[in-house]
Amino acid sequence: MKKATPSTKRKSSILSLQRYAGWIIIILCFILYGNTINHKYALDDELNTHMNPQVAQGFKAIPAIFTTVYYQEEGNVGKLSFGYRPMAKATFAFEAGLLGSNPGLLLKLSHAVNILLYALTLWVLWIVLRRMFARWNPLFPFAITILFLAHPLHTEVVASLKNREEILSLLGGLTALHFLIRYADSHRFKYLLFSLLTFAAGFLAKSSIMTFLAIFPLVLYFFTETKTRKLLTLSGLFLLVMIAVQFLPRLWLPDQIRPNELVENPLFFDSNLSHRIGTGLVVLLHYLTQLTINPANMAFYYGFDMFPVVPITNPIALFSLAIHLGLLAVAIWQFRQKSTVSFAILFYLITISMYSNIVVPVVGIAADRFLFIPSLAFAIVLALAIYFATRQKQTRWENLPPRLHLFLPIFLLVFILYSIITINRNSDWKDIPTLYKADINKLDRSVKANTQFAGNILYKIFNGQPRREPTREDVKLMLQHFDKALRIKPDYYDALNSQGSIFSMLLKQQDEAIKFFKRATVAKPEATAAYINLGFAYFEKGDYKNAVSAYKKVLELEPNRLKAIFKLAEVYQKTGAVDSAILMNQKAMDIDTASEVPYINIGNYYLLQHDTATAVVWWEKAAHKQPLEQLSKNLSLHFQQLGNNEKAEYYRRKAEEAKGVVIIHR
Repeated sequence: MKKATPSTKRKSSILSLQRYAGWIIIILCFILYGNTINHKYALDDELNTHMNPQVAQGFKAIPAIFTTVYYQEEGNVGKLSFGYRPMAKATFAFEAGLLGSNPGLLLKLSHAVNILLYALTLWVLWIVLRRMFARWNPLFPFAITILFLAHPLHTEVVASLKNREEILSLLGGLTALHFLIRYADSHRFKYLLFSLLTFAAGFLAKSSIMTFLAIFPLVLYFFTETKTRKLLTLSGLFLLVMIAVQFLPRLWLPDQIRPNELVENPLFFDSNLSHRIGTGLVVLLHYLTQLTINPANMAFYYGFDMFPVVPITNPIALFSLAIHLGLLAVAIWQFRQKSTVSFAILFYLITISMYSNIVVPVVGIAADRFLFIPSLAFAIVLALAIYFATRQKQTRWENLPPRLHLFLPIFLLVFILYSIITINRNSDWKDIPTLYKADINKLDRSVKANTQFAGNILYKIFNGQPRREPTREDVKLMLQHFDKALRIKPDYYDALNSQGSIFSMLLKQQDEAIKFFKRATVAKPEATAAYINLGFAYFEKGDYKNAVSAYKKVLELEPNRLKAIFKLAEVYQKTGAVDSAILMNQKAMDIDTASEVPYINIGNYYLLQHDTATAVVWWEKAAHKQPLEQLSKNLSLHFQQLGNNEKAEYYRRKAEEAKGVVIIHR
């Protein structure tokens, strides 16, 4: 029998690692993220998951998804129409087509698919890294992959269904990089074509891989023998693809309507270059020290005023500038040697640049998910540090395994620590209330986060199933967090309007409520919700004149707003102006021809005037529109009392048919 040499043993271990790496990645992904499978919908999932009415249509929605905007809505917030990211939406529509009749199973499937897509992305990453670091022992690229897999920063991307678009975007970018390297190695045109197509697909998932336009030539320079002229040519091709993917859809898509708000990022409204650079540097320092190196300060939202606007002369900004210039200097110093450290630094600086706020302000100022791609650079540096510290004391240590008795304990310690943080952080993403409760104490300075936290409690009180009465603790929490938001931004419309609703609807303190609603109408005079609430507060107080003025203001801004029309009719009826009340309901009939509400209202007016016969005429018209259970029961009882058994039986059957039917009016 031939005795195994160290060389053959090394080759055998390499083959084993390559054979089982994919399975190890999948298993670890499910170990770390398996606890998300039972999660519910979370933050912003209405944008592209089954909560989106278009996506919920299943298979038949897929063609429409590729010809319409990412998100469109019209309501209290005004009209929104923005983005073109069809890839993730299409995957959710496909899931809905498979399991649309089973929402509970569909939700579990979606979370499992997120984990599988994450695992697939990491498998492609492993393949790419194995080629990039071909002269290294395979344990090094594998260590990078596993450290990247476990990094807690990725919890927002994997645990949040909405952020499937981030996974698909990176998957497209890495697959494009894989084919591009194969093209550089083989010069076979089909690999270049595959690379261009997968890059386009990744970009259609989300533009997060835009910086790959610089990453592609960087990788080719460091890890292939591609000449400068060819690098420029290839970069130009990818730029043309990106331009085509970004601008061609505008030929058939409507205009983008996505107004920016100061609470999202004050730099949208500040043209001072010093402020943009200074604030951007502060954000970059936070990315590096508070999230990438020490992932213990993750939060669901940042925004104003978590990062106050500061000039470039700010001490923290200058400290950040010194650190990042130092990193850049190291990268340039080792650039010609094509060192791994130089590559990692440049990868980080390039990929984080689009989220620095220096080039372009970003919504939210900062976000954990923005570090999904840049954190790969940290995984490379961390793996390199562990590998170097435990290397064999030989000249060509890169292609040798490290001293495993030292390497494994250090590597496993980092991996286990990251895994514990990741699994715990996943629990925070169970649903929106859990996430808000977990993070809110870290977000004292965030206007929007405090408003969303309190607003979610308010929403659950009025719209939760089953509906519950608010507790004293609920009211205290809501007032506390709305107050926090308003101390930072006293004219924030959402907080003012919601604070007023607490005083009006829950505490019945209409005078206090009116103060907040008035401030809200001043803060955003074109928005109608605060005027409707103001009208209600005046009505409850018995100030009908001001109630009429408030509702009329709504109809000036939004003539077809049915809620204001019905409320104004209610005020007219209360003050004895029944004819005016009837006219308002007739206007509502013209706007919503299917609604039974105006017919019921007019019938009620006649009943209050003791004209039962005319009231019944209107109620029958209402039943013709929508034979609601209680309405049909009342009509059946009325005709039974009159001895009209035929009509009594007719409405009795209609009442039976309408049991459990809920009609939602706009």
